[in-house]
Amino acid sequence: MANTILVILLTQIDKVLLSRLLTLEEFAYYTLAGTIALILYLIVGPISQSAYPRMVEFVSQKNETGLSHLYHQSAQLVTVLAAPIAVVFIFFPEGVVFAWTGDITISKSVSPLLSILALGFLLNSFMQIPFYTQIANNWTGLSLQTNLTAVTVLIPAVLYIAPRYGAIGAAWIWVALNIGFITIVVPLMHRKLLPNEKWNWYIFDIFLPVIGIVIATILIRQFQPIDYKNRTEWLFYLVVVSIFGNIVGVLLAKQVRVKVKIIALKMSNIIIPILFRKPLDGQYSAKKNW
Repeated sequence: MANTILVILLTQIDKVLLSRLLTLEEFAYYTLAGTIALILYLIVGPISQSAYPRMVEFVSQKNETGLSHLYHQSAQLVTVLAAPIAVVFIFFPEGVVFAWTGDITISKSVSPLLSILALGFLLNSFMQIPFYTQIANNWTGLSLQTNLTAVTVLIPAVLYIAPRYGAIGAAWIWVALNIGFITIVVPLMHRKLLPNEKWNWYIFDIFLPVIGIVIATILIRQFQPIDYKNRTEWLFYLVVVSIFGNIVGVLLAKQVRVKVKIIALKMSNIIIPILFRKPLDGQYSAKKNW
């Protein structure tokens, strides 16, 4: 319960404070950028919540091998699904907001905030599987201390930075907090849980897929629409870039790639016989109809 309260404070207290510290227009831009960036949670939430019961099962069975496999598979799935969308938000923030609102003036004002907040939410998304791994092991203390420290740091930081640097400064606070989570909390967790899996998480679950997705996005960036006149054109382009990023992410995430291959083989075993089955002779057809 304490963790839940702290998470709510951590994700909402900045808006409460900024509503008093920023102008109404600037606060509206910040809120819109945050609303768009929150789309990442709609992707990450179902993955972590579906992985959690299996984690509890492996912990109760003292099956560290199964837990490790599920840990990496779930973390890679989060990266493969969330990173392409976040990278689109970071590289094409004006296009995203324009496709959302159809207003280029709003797009220019919101886009700097969206790119920063999207980075922060992506980093926070990476922490979801480690968090549920702690809870599955009945270890609430680390997350409680982490969230309490983050809230304690966030409030004075917003009060100090927002009046001086505006909404942009407040957005960077969120990024800095999540960098702290990844660089400090994850190593602390792996001292106790899955101690041999820390670098596998950093390198194979996060770094390699993200780097591949970023490179793929940079390569396809040259084909972006030349202006902001057609919302449908921008929406189509952003969807294509996201799908392309998903494909590259799957290719670079070993456990997800193996799982996708298994699913594809099962589907092909069902579909191919249907497509290439021999025509039924008349007698068999008659019997079947009868």
